[in-house]
Amino acid sequence: MKVALVQLTSSNDPVANLRLVEGYIRDAHAGGAEFVLTPETTNIISSSRKQQADVLHTEADDPSLARLRSLAAELKIWHQL
Repeated sequence: MKVALVQLTSSNDPVANLRLVEGYIRDAHAGGAEFVLTPETTNIISSSRKQQADVLHTEADDPSLARLRSLAAELKIWHQL
């Protein structure tokens, strides 16, 4: 099994982070990865608690997590955030 570890410098913009990490996951898959790990701060990194409260969601409602799960299913790979 080929495994990929994605490293990125997350910003405080979850939408931009998702676009970036999706490209990395697609690149890893193209390189043969069947299991892809991304950082725990893939969604956002911000020192502002207010901003975090404004943009973060529960696991069940998180659009980034939903998209990454969908992408993993589409590519038939394992993904761990």
